[in-house]
Amino acid sequence: MSEVPSSQLEQSDRADSAGESSETTELTPPQGSNRENQLWRLAVVVLGCTILLQGVLALFNGWVASGDDGYWALMARSVFSTHPPMVGSSSSGGLHSSVPYYHLGPLGFYLLAPFVRIFGGAGLAVGVAVINAVAVVVGAVAVRRSVGVRSGWLVLTGGALLQFAMGSEVLVDSWNPNFAVLPLWCSISIAWAVIRGGRNWAAAGIFAASLALQTHLSFAPVAGVTALVILIAAVYHCVVPGPAAGSDTTTDDVLDQAVRPWTRWRPVIWAVGAGLVANLIPMVQQLFGPGPPNISTALSGSASQDAVMGFRTAWWAVYYFFLPTRFLPGDWRRDPIPTSNLEGWALGGVGAIVLAALVVLAVTSWRSKRYQQLAVLAFGVLLIMAAVFVASRTSTTVFDFPFVRMSLFRWAWPLALFVMLIMIDTAWCLFGSHPRALVVKRDWFYGASALLVIMLSLANLPGRDEGSGAVPIQREAVTSVISEAGPLIAQRGRPLIKVDWYTSSVATPALMDWLDQRGHGFGLDDETALRQAGSRFKPNGSETFTVVIRYGEAAIEEPPEGFERLSNWSPLSKADEQWFLTKRDVVEKRLIDLADKVDNDPELWPLIRPSGSNGRDLREPWFDLLCSEFDALPRDSEYLQKHVVSTGDRSRLCQLGTSLRTPALAVDVGPAPS
Repeated sequence: MSEVPSSQLEQSDRADSAGESSETTELTPPQGSNRENQLWRLAVVVLGCTILLQGVLALFNGWVASGDDGYWALMARSVFSTHPPMVGSSSSGGLHSSVPYYHLGPLGFYLLAPFVRIFGGAGLAVGVAVINAVAVVVGAVAVRRSVGVRSGWLVLTGGALLQFAMGSEVLVDSWNPNFAVLPLWCSISIAWAVIRGGRNWAAAGIFAASLALQTHLSFAPVAGVTALVILIAAVYHCVVPGPAAGSDTTTDDVLDQAVRPWTRWRPVIWAVGAGLVANLIPMVQQLFGPGPPNISTALSGSASQDAVMGFRTAWWAVYYFFLPTRFLPGDWRRDPIPTSNLEGWALGGVGAIVLAALVVLAVTSWRSKRYQQLAVLAFGVLLIMAAVFVASRTSTTVFDFPFVRMSLFRWAWPLALFVMLIMIDTAWCLFGSHPRALVVKRDWFYGASALLVIMLSLANLPGRDEGSGAVPIQREAVTSVISEAGPLIAQRGRPLIKVDWYTSSVATPALMDWLDQRGHGFGLDDETALRQAGSRFKPNGSETFTVVIRYGEAAIEEPPEGFERLSNWSPLSKADEQWFLTKRDVVEKRLIDLADKVDNDPELWPLIRPSGSNGRDLREPWFDLLCSEFDALPRDSEYLQKHVVSTGDRSRLCQLGTSLRTPALAVDVGPAPS
């Protein structure tokens, strides 16, 4: 074996530019010019630093580990305790299973633990930003060094587009469906690099895939396929004699392999080692841990739902992410599988175009003897099939809430983007030399790519929440209430924290994190919260009082008998609060009276509902009846205006209720649990 001469690299660069089918093009990735290298370094630095800056800004702008992030802070802090986590965060699907289960592993807790140890709960934002920045940069660098300059720019631009679609808040969010996205992007990018010969990147790719796999169950099939492909490709390029494409083989490496042939297997050894280290704790828990083995419980429990989407619906749902609009601001938050659009002509057209393009590119690659390009396309097809498998098993009953269904499809953004990029790269490689093809000068391509990466990076600096676990709209309220009530709670002893569904997802975990960071013990009375926060917070009989966090309308009401209000935050003035409570009580009573009248007089129903509209229980919450966008009681009903609430009062009531429903918070303390 001998080192690849520089003249051959230059020849490869020219051959790749012309799109020639040569053995040199297959074996050696093209190298960039000095100008291109400068543009590359600038784009990489801007993209990485703007993501890192999101973590710094979060640290200095009062980012709070509330919602699911608060639970992550608790578990990350417990890494350095005598009870380190052995499983991932609690799965929503486990709430509906006979045996609750968790996501597959706690690797994310361990990676974020040093940041939480240094910066407190806000360290989550810093740690997530660091991991996301590393994931975007490493994936692009791996492809550039192993596949080629053009491909590296495509992946770097794709990473910039992906982080832009996620939004600034999501880039620092440890909520598991968000946190797994860019590690998955990194792993599938590295898979491309390893398939093309960059076997030295295999360990990094398997570690990134393990992080995505452990963090959220819906990522497991896609990340598992990616890790397997990386390992198989690394083994293949270790078996094939000679330096493989993009393996970064140096003269010292060649000489070392000549003396000790086993050293060519070091990339595989490192890759297997990285996988074992990353997945050691889940395997130990599965084989030797107390209680039911989580991996088998999760895999069996998540597959036991009664009603699932099915293959046909899943097929269209996956292709929905190939629409370019999926990467515009606002789409990340939306429900990604609106059933009214799943079988429309647009999605059918998108699916047909993608499949036809993949088939044409695969056949042309095979006929041109570009087998490594064909292998990359086959990997893309594998990803699509894994995605359809995940979607087809998504429950239509358990995960009925749009935001939950959205979280299950977070893997589709990087997957669809990656497939589109490898199709563009293959088409460019195959048809770029055609006489009628549009030939783009390299300098123009490099400059345009660098400009696009920089613009997408800078455009993401303004705060934008696309569906994070720590709700920004509540940040001021949570910070104010907990900073005021926290010291008063800590002075009283060991509290029992009562949890309801809503506050358990927003403010209560922030209070838990505040107490835990300062070493104040507490107990939880909610089994769901205990699964998330860890069993060490189970009540032990030493709790001396009760803490309840109230939200919305309850935050401006008088505390229940026996409770004392320590702190509250409301966006309304005292006059507005008083008017709201008085008017709301009257309207609620009138709606109950109206429900009784309708039960006794069916002819009254047409007076308050448009003909043919869906029925609604008039004993439901007043806000849903009067202010909801869907199935609300009509505003033009004279009967409702006369007997329930006037149009003006209704508008003001709904406006104030909307202002209260999200940010209003209060902390009450009461007697010790009986």
